[in-house]
Amino acid sequence: HSREILAASEIEAAMRDLDERTFDQEYGGEFVLFSGRAYYGFGEYSTAPLRHLYDPAKVLCVSFDFNVSPGVACISQEVTLPVSNTDDENVGTAVIGEVYIPDNSTTPAVCRKVLEDWGGHVGPVECYGDATGGSRGTAQTEGSDWELIRQILRHGDGDGLTGFGVDRCTFHVKPSNPSERARLNAVNSRLRSSSGDIRLMVDPVHAPHVVLDFEGVITLEGGSGEINKK
Repeated sequence: HSREILAASEIEAAMRDLDERTFDQEYGGEFVLFSGRAYYGFGEYSTAPLRHLYDPAKVLCVSFDFNVSPGVACISQEVTLPVSNTDDENVGTAVIGEVYIPDNSTTPAVCRKVLEDWGGHVGPVECYGDATGGSRGTAQTEGSDWELIRQILRHGDGDGLTGFGVDRCTFHVKPSNPSERARLNAVNSRLRSSSGDIRLMVDPVHAPHVVLDFEGVITLEGGSGEINKK
């Protein structure tokens, strides 16, 4: 076991960085089945009223997916979370809002909803999301999804909604997506690390579909952690 040969400080750091299952596999020498709930780190400690922690002057993060039904985006901000972690700061990600358009959504519609709800934000806006944006219907007629997002969020929709501006709205989109297993490990370690630190919480009133997603997504039976898309 890695516990027997590595320094205690390195083990402690790994426990803070990794969720329990991943830590047990990587440092405990255990064979861990990653079947069942994809986001097993999500629990009753993961939700709380968070919207009141929103600061209009700090960075606002908007995370995009490119579904048609539903059209979604996640709104979050780094804040001092209402949990008792092992450090003094307890700084983590608070999901304080969402966009959820049930049917026949388009990327412009999601962007307009973001501006309707958060257009008064005065701090920086940072956008994250799927590297494969542009592979669906909207892109065939109006440009790639990321091109549309940049245009609307920076400059507005051309129909009365004002954008955030070029200088305040930046984008963090990688050329390709990490593996599903790596993405799940990263999220689960934020939800609850092996040492019990919580770095990601959701406001269930203002982001109810994010809660449903965390509770409902499962992995493929017999797989190595891949999400069951069905």
